[in-house]
Amino acid sequence: MVILITTTSAYIEMKDLILSGKHSIWFSEGVLKSGDIDILREKNIDVSAFNYQIDSTKMEDIECGLSTIKEHHPNQGVWVQLDYEIGK
Repeated sequence: MVILITTTSAYIEMKDLILSGKHSIWFSEGVLKSGDIDILREKNIDVSAFNYQIDSTKMEDIECGLSTIKEHHPNQGVWVQLDYEIGK
């Protein structure tokens, strides 16, 4: 499983799982500072960071991020905390 983190609240919610190092993590720009991402990498956590912000209320943003992740992690599921309301 790959974890896509788009907000600080999602990071806080998933922090223990992230720190376990069992999953690849992708961060939207602005969720963590680059120094914080470096600390995760020093702990041998597979971390990637987008160079743009993914707005979890916009399905187009989510789909764009998921497409990129799928290119790098084919055949893996992706966890993402959605703030998007289905049907809008």
